[in-house]
Amino acid sequence: MTGTEFLAKHCDGKLVVELFTQECGSFAASCYPGKYLKDYKQTLAKTLPSEYHVEDTWANYDRLDPVVSAAFRNWKNPPWWKIF
Repeated sequence: MTGTEFLAKHCDGKLVVELFTQECGSFAASCYPGKYLKDYKQTLAKTLPSEYHVEDTWANYDRLDPVVSAAFRNWKNPPWWKIF
C-alpha cells in the first residue's frame, strides 16, 4: 500500500500531525513545507505537465526518498556554516 493509498483508506485523505513522531512533525511543520513541493516537482514532475501527473508508484517513491531523507539529515545536522 502506498502512502497515498494509506491516507485515502485510513485517514480520510488527510495527512495530519498525529501521524508523525514529534521530531518528524517538527521537521515537516517548520522546515520543509515550501521545500517539499519544490523537491517533489524537481524530482518527479520535471518533464510532466504538472505535479498532478506524477504516478503514485513505488518507483517514484524510490526516486523521492533520497531527496527527502537528505533534507531531513540536513535539518537534523546542518552543515557547520549554517549554524552561525
